[in-house]
Amino acid sequence: MFGHRGIWRAGWKAVAFHPPGTPYETDRWELFHLDEDFSETNDLASREPAKLAAMVQLWWEEAEKHKSIASGRPFRSTLHRKCQPVHGGRRRYVFHAGMGHVPTEVAPDVRARSYLIEALARVDHGSEGVLIAHGDATTGYSLYLRGGHLVHDMNVGGEHVVVRSDRVVPPGERRLGVRVRRLSREVRPTIATGPGDE
Repeated sequence: MFGHRGIWRAGWKAVAFHPPGTPYETDRWELFHLDEDFSETNDLASREPAKLAAMVQLWWEEAEKHKSIASGRPFRSTLHRKCQPVHGGRRRYVFHAGMGHVPTEVAPDVRARSYLIEALARVDHGSEGVLIAHGDATTGYSLYLRGGHLVHDMNVGGEHVVVRSDRVVPPGERRLGVRVRRLSREVRPTIATGPGDE
């Protein structure tokens, strides 16, 4: 799938994430013993090199047997194409505190386009946390406070960009936001000094 590789056998799993546009020879394989680590949090690749080598060899044998070598075809164009989701030409969304998960099919599509996210928030000294976050298997973004700064984290098809405000957000009622201009690939977080300021 998208050039990634993986195989399971007798409670063991080996996987290799494939960044788009990179040689397969540089992929790093990970190894998990699912019988003891169901959530795949403990990568055993460096501690069990013989087991990893056997699993990778098995992957090649299965790929050859089933004629299913990973193609690595470019998929960025699929992610970046202008989508026409079910919400049509809608250009403005308002989300309120406490909302649950919004499915990707009806969420704002921020891929390959300019956008502005603003959040009204009360900031105290030491405030940290997520203002908004959304994502799926191929794309994700988040706008959050960390260490007193506003941070925007965007990952589209392996292109990962993180920007951080150059100044600390002062306490009080604030309108916090990020404006992304996709055509110039410029990502610039902006901080307003109050709910009515631009």
